[in-house]
Amino acid sequence: MSRDDRGAVALLTALVSVVLLVVAGLAVDIGNTWARRGQLQVQADRAATYAAQFLPADDDAARLELAKGVAFYLACHPVLGQRQLDPTIPACPADPSSPTLDTYAQELLDEDMVTFPVRNQVKVVTPWARVDYG
Repeated sequence: MSRDDRGAVALLTALVSVVLLVVAGLAVDIGNTWARRGQLQVQADRAATYAAQFLPADDDAARLELAKGVAFYLACHPVLGQRQLDPTIPACPADPSSPTLDTYAQELLDEDMVTFPVRNQVKVVTPWARVDYG
């Protein structure tokens, strides 16, 4: 080994280590984002399934009752990070017909987070969830 090649291996190792740590950090953050997205999808599916017992929702009162079912499920089964971004989500009440859910249920209807594509279907869009990156 010639005299001017000293330290090249150490420098190359340091550079490669930094690149690998950055890639590993991005992989963890992207994986966390995809996992949270999957949790939100499961929450939407389960909230729609829970609220489907109130179908068909032909009038405004029936739609509000169904939205209260969705609000109950979202309040009692939040995904990590949702309460940080959506403070309007109430605490989980003991009863799905609780009047504390009325305002939130109406908000879900007004913001088209609970819609009815056809008479016997309900579509649920979950509130956003915050993902903290390392």
